[in-house]
Amino acid sequence: MKLCQDKSHKNQRIMMPPNNANGSQTMIWILSSLALLSLVAGHDNHDKWVNWTADDHWPDGELNCWHGFRDFDPLTQKRVYHVGVHAPAGIETAWREYNLTFTTYLNEVVGSRFKPNIEFVMDATDDPLRDWLDGDTDVDFMYSDTGIFSCIATEVGAQAIGTTIAKQSARERDYALDQFAGTMLVLASNEEIEEVEDLKGRRIGAQAFSDFAGAQAQFYVMGEEGLDFIVDPKQVVFTGNNDDIVKGVLSGAWDAGF
Repeated sequence: MKLCQDKSHKNQRIMMPPNNANGSQTMIWILSSLALLSLVAGHDNHDKWVNWTADDHWPDGELNCWHGFRDFDPLTQKRVYHVGVHAPAGIETAWREYNLTFTTYLNEVVGSRFKPNIEFVMDATDDPLRDWLDGDTDVDFMYSDTGIFSCIATEVGAQAIGTTIAKQSARERDYALDQFAGTMLVLASNEEIEEVEDLKGRRIGAQAFSDFAGAQAQFYVMGEEGLDFIVDPKQVVFTGNNDDIVKGVLSGAWDAGF
């Protein structure tokens, strides 16, 4: 396959719906715990954290993520928090990739520090706008990409409270990330599509209209090249699943995939 990357500001974000007074204090604990998880897991910090202990970071005698307990306050906290997770690659994939973090890890590290314990439950969806905004799915926190965040922030005033990807490593070098890339892909054997303008009159498979790197970034680039993403392609099919986009290009169902 040939790949054409379009730079876009895309990142995975944790966000909180507006007027979520019950979640604000608890979120401080969540962010602290996830920050620790990313530090321990980071390749560049591996040597630093080999002999790390919780007592080195959180001294005894203080109320912190290792010592002491917070008393549960029913006026400002909930016994069960629901974390909504966007699943563009499918529900099963989302559970495999995120359930340990948003359920098991948060319950062990955050939930157990309250007396009595609080609980975290992950709710995955392949259509967050439908389920989180229009449906009856009640979520306290949302984990999604920039495209979904932009829509939800505009519609209901959700606030971004953290990102999970701040840097990446490639060829033994670390890079701070301020841009991500959306991808346009076609078969390597397809010599009729070499430039963005060649998408005119073609069938395109895309993730979703609201997906930042699976449609919006590419539509923006098309506009910069003088193409209208509604008028100029022969057809745009929104699959809602990244794997189906690749399969569609391989099978010839569409000429290009976003």
